[in-house]
Amino acid sequence: MLHGKIIISTRPTMEQDSLQEGLLKNHATVLDFPMIKTEMANISDSEKQILMQTHFDWIIFTSINGVKHFFNYIQTHLKSELSYHPKFAAIGQKTADYIKQNGFNVHFISKKGYSSDFLCELQNGIIQKNEKILLPLGNLAPSKSRYFSTLYSM
Repeated sequence: MLHGKIIISTRPTMEQDSLQEGLLKNHATVLDFPMIKTEMANISDSEKQILMQTHFDWIIFTSINGVKHFFNYIQTHLKSELSYHPKFAAIGQKTADYIKQNGFNVHFISKKGYSSDFLCELQNGIIQKNEKILLPLGNLAPSKSRYFSTLYSM
């Protein structure tokens, strides 16, 4: 029981926060004090063209925020939906669930929650040579994720 305990959450405000829900169920007082805010990145004209003209074999997401901003961008800025059927991969079940909420099947879910582990899993026969991969990343993504995107980029 956490009765009488005060927990300060520095996580970004989320629609559904299972951690906060669990703390509240155990009678903790939770104070929201988000230290970061996520928002959609600016996409260059050349990146827009790539999104519109390239059929990717895989779209890989490392977070729920990536899924949310990607599909929001596709629908609001490109005024379309994906007209082809890429495979989707995700780090973690919650990210996979969010992809499913957007109407897509998830073909691979990482067993672990770190991008370095994810990279190792994908290199073990999941991703095939010459497949086109889209890895939407935030500009604060760890360098290992950036290495992955250059290793498998078009």
